[in-house]
Amino acid sequence: HIDQLNLRELYKQDERFAEFNNLFSITRDKKIATISSMQALMNEDVPSTFPPRYGPNLK
Repeated sequence: HIDQLNLRELYKQDERFAEFNNLFSITRDKKIATISSMQALMNEDVPSTFPPRYGPNLK
């Protein structure tokens, strides 16, 4: 009987963890999307912003 209760608790916690995991990956994906679009916007400014010697390293 105790085992069943424990399993149910574990399952609840697992569900919560899965929800949290989903939220986390959604947030992470949004951040990545935002960063890459910002980089795309800034791409034209990079050569003038940084000294030429840093140019080849920025890829």
